Amino acid sequence: MICSTAQNSMLHESQCLGDNNVPRASANNKQSDGSRMVHIRLDPDLHRRLRVVVAAEDTSVQDWVARVIGKAVVENWPDIDKRDTE
Repeated sequence: MICSTAQNSMLHESQCLGDNNVPRASANNKQSDGSRMVHIRLDPDLHRRLRVVVAAEDTSVQDWVARVIGKAVVENWPDIDKRDTE
């Protein structure tokens, strides 16, 4: 693990990196289906525009963001094996 509360009290446990420099998940953000929860802050105007986009695509913010992140990871980091991040 790359950080600990003793090393940096400003970092939350979920922000620490585990083995292979993959962010560690805290127990609090793991859902019953195995998915993980991520919290982000958006500028109010960006959030408004995002709501317009998801409405136009007849989807949810959750599904849209998960799809966009998944696509970005595959395109920008094609060598990362899914098994390395579990």
